[in-house]
Amino acid sequence: MEYLIYNKCGKILRKVSCPKEMALNQLSKDEFLIEGDINDEEYKIVNKVLVKYSQKELDDKLFSKRFFPPNITKNLNNQELNLIINKYFLGRVDVKEWRIKNYSALRRIFYPSIEELIDAELKIRSKIEAGEDQRKNYDDKCWEIKKRFPK
Repeated sequence: MEYLIYNKCGKILRKVSCPKEMALNQLSKDEFLIEGDINDEEYKIVNKVLVKYSQKELDDKLFSKRFFPPNITKNLNNQELNLIINKYFLGRVDVKEWRIKNYSALRRIFYPSIEELIDAELKIRSKIEAGEDQRKNYDDKCWEIKKRFPK
């Protein structure tokens, strides 16, 4: 049997083909199941019913996939970043959802420079004590970015 797993906003997250009991076991918190086999890019779930996206919704989705705001820089806090995203897309995208879809590109921008890591590794190999602290600091910064921009 074919099933669609969707979130509380009605966005179809994935399709599965298996018995219903197995499909139910694949659900995470705030995920739901509906029978169906459709193009998940063209449909959403509204009140437990498959509904085709309007042409405007499809255009907005395409627009948000094709472009990336050019003025996103490493020094932005979350509020500033959200404002830039919202302004760039003229309010046509859900900023939180856009950030999740683009987490990888955002992480690349916000991660500390690789030079910091290389410098720390060089100090560690040279038995310079500051290298361990520098490496830990680098790792901590990376984990902060991973938390800030989750998958």
